[in-house]
Amino acid sequence: MIRAALLALLFAGPAVAAPLSCPRTLRTAQAAIDVPAGLVAEEGPNDWHILAYVEFYIGPKVPAGPGFPPVRYAVPPGTQTGTGRSITASWDFSQAPSEVWLGCHYHGTRMYLLVPVPDTAESCTVTWGRSEAGVAIPGAVQRIECQ
Repeated sequence: MIRAALLALLFAGPAVAAPLSCPRTLRTAQAAIDVPAGLVAEEGPNDWHILAYVEFYIGPKVPAGPGFPPVRYAVPPGTQTGTGRSITASWDFSQAPSEVWLGCHYHGTRMYLLVPVPDTAESCTVTWGRSEAGVAIPGAVQRIECQ
C-alpha cells in the first residue's frame, strides 16, 4: 500500500490548475442607516447583484464589517496581458506569508464573498472580457484558475 502511494507520487504529472469560482449573482438584504427625520426609506426591487470583479487578498480570516476597521488590501497582479477581447492577469503566491483569499465583488452592493484559495496554489490567473477600447468589462469574468 505504501509502495503504491510512493509510486503514485513519483510518477504524478505536473500540478493541474484548480478552478475557483464566484457565484455570478449574490442576493443581499440591505437596510438604510440613520434616515433623517421626516423621510421614509423603502427597499427597492433589486436585491440581486451581478459579479463585477475579483481581487486576491493575503491574510488570516478576521472579522470585517460595521464597527471593524478595514483589514484587507488587494494584491495587485504581477503580470497582465491583453489579447483580442480578453485580459489575463496573474498573481504569484509562492511566497505568501499567510492565507490567500479570492474576493468576489458585486455591482450595487458593498457585500462581497471570500473564497479560500487552496494552500497548494502557488499562482492564480484570471481572464475577463474587455471592450473594443481595451478596458476590462465589469461582470465579464471568464475564468479563474490556480496552480
